[in-house]
Amino acid sequence: MRPVLLLLLALLSLTPAAVAAKGLKATAAQEGSAYRYTAQWTEGKQKHKVTVDLPREAVEADLKAPLRFPREAAGEAQAKAVRKWADSLPKSTQLKVKASKNGSLSFSVRAKSRSAAKEALAKAEEIAKAELVRFATEKGFVVDEDNVILPDHAREAVESAPAVKALADALAEGLPPDDARAFANRALHFTQSIPYEKRKNGGDAGFRRPLSLLVRNKGDCDGKSVLFLALMRARFPTLPLAVVLVPEHAFVAVGLEAKSGERTVKEDGTELVLMEPVGPAHSAIGELSRTGKKGMRWGRDTVLRVKPSR
Repeated sequence: MRPVLLLLLALLSLTPAAVAAKGLKATAAQEGSAYRYTAQWTEGKQKHKVTVDLPREAVEADLKAPLRFPREAAGEAQAKAVRKWADSLPKSTQLKVKASKNGSLSFSVRAKSRSAAKEALAKAEEIAKAELVRFATEKGFVVDEDNVILPDHAREAVESAPAVKALADALAEGLPPDDARAFANRALHFTQSIPYEKRKNGGDAGFRRPLSLLVRNKGDCDGKSVLFLALMRARFPTLPLAVVLVPEHAFVAVGLEAKSGERTVKEDGTELVLMEPVGPAHSAIGELSRTGKKGMRWGRDTVLRVKPSR
């Protein structure tokens, strides 16, 4: 028997920097077909307040989305798909599959020859992997070649952009309309000010989608990164954007012209400026945390480009 393992990469918290942001205060109340969202936060000595309507249907979809990949349900879906295929095998070949609570699968096969058994097992594993990819995509996750499962951060940023457009426009008030750097700085401070989310035991809370993050007023590094990118995408749809993953952390990269001293990364020939939306420190554009620097220094980063707007 050979188990098919499902792994979930945990994105843990940053070590807070010396100067922390004043936590953003937010309220969200259902009003008809929308949630009336109000947020107040401080950027340096300047106080900000925004009030916008978020689409109710999209908010409630984000609130219902799982914070972690539902491994047990995925395993059950895989087992069901394999059993359906196994029913078509000749009587001389019997294949059984069992799903555990952690989502792993175990197979047992009996056949008239070793080669027939190996062939049936290989096909069963192929079907299980295909079903895992289908199930993960449906739930907003992606599966790599090693069966590592991650939230589909890039897709979430694109799909969430229309729902946060009103918020992006509100954040842009008083800024030059075509100044992507000024808006990035405002959006960066906004996301950094949102309280950090973690489990009671201090562990990773999971990936919270942008509208859920806003309404619940909490999120971790990858959730805040996706919210930031959704805001950028809503305001500057053609600007190159990316999520950057390193061990135990996530941050973003934006296609701005880099200033002296700002950290950057090159992806597909495009230089992108790195940023840390997580907070609670108000780190500037081009600054990275210790965790981010370490991941980039050792070449352990994965840059996921957000699909450009046509």
